[in-house]
Amino acid sequence: MQRASDITGLADFGDPARRAPLDVYLSALRQDSWEGMNNRSRHEAIDNIVYHLGTRLRLVNDRQCYPQIVEQRIERPFIIVGPPRSGSTLLHTLLAQDPDNRAPEHWLCFEPSPPLALAPLTKDRLDRTQKRLMALFDLVPDVFISHPYMIEEGSAALAECGSDILNMVFTCQELWVFYGSESRRSFRRPGSGTGVVPYRTPR
Repeated sequence: MQRASDITGLADFGDPARRAPLDVYLSALRQDSWEGMNNRSRHEAIDNIVYHLGTRLRLVNDRQCYPQIVEQRIERPFIIVGPPRSGSTLLHTLLAQDPDNRAPEHWLCFEPSPPLALAPLTKDRLDRTQKRLMALFDLVPDVFISHPYMIEEGSAALAECGSDILNMVFTCQELWVFYGSESRRSFRRPGSGTGVVPYRTPR
């Protein structure tokens, strides 16, 4: 958190309760994964944490600088659920074709600040996202076999709650898939029941 503050020059992370999932994730890294991770995986894990904390700092700052953001309302959203390889991404993409719908893309989740209504989209912003996304995918050699659309779309592909969006609050399954342990850990989220999440460590 200090490193993210140093990089951004910001200090307000928002609601302190949001730290609980981060603490669970860090505990899993320390207790179950760190010893078995190679140097590259360790570097990527730390960099990922700092990056998302920095994003959170910027988003909180945006809301303080532009109070009209809080006034925005999302009414009657489509929520798509489904197990892996069930076609949920195809349905997500199909519904996003309607110009009256808005589905966030990877680059927007990686670079949500400043809001697009207040700052133009730049090539640097897109390039930063593409570079970060490809570095993450490089840890999974067969990712383009299971997700071939990413070859052409890259950071312009649609994001999902199970990846980019929930990364910012450290409740994303992707974090445990990439950097968790080979065992199964039961953990309790605040205000919910106990969930069992399987994870595997890149070697």
